Amino acid sequence: MAILDFLIFHLTYWFNKNKDKLKWSTPLERAIYAMGSANMMFLTGVNELIGFTILRDKDVHIGSIWFILLGLGTMQVYK
Repeated sequence: MAILDFLIFHLTYWFNKNKDKLKWSTPLERAIYAMGSANMMFLTGVNELIGFTILRDKDVHIGSIWFILLGLGTMQVYK
């Protein structure tokens, strides 16, 4: 958890320094969105890797929906 706090803190700090790049959100919201998107891509990638290498299944996209929803749910947890 300390690693995630570290990343969110430094992303928020960077967005605070560069407020001209923000149009519709606060620096904290933008940092949480970035971390949630990174988690969503990581979980979906792990699911695809397991599906193609271990299960040898060509249709793992249905299972990816759950990992995408889990990644979006992590954004709410980070708030």
